[in-house]
Amino acid sequence: MSRNGSRPHWDGWLTIATIAVALASAWVWADAEAAPSTPPAVVH
Repeated sequence: MSRNGSRPHWDGWLTIATIAVALASAWVWADAEAAPSTPPAVVH
């Protein structure tokens, strides 16, 4: 249960996923502010 290399992969993927979501959110927010003509409701 305490092997080296069992959990780190999961933690790494979770971290990458969190960062990806954060970057995506920032990108969407930036686009929304840059082009307010398109309502964010359409994306959702």
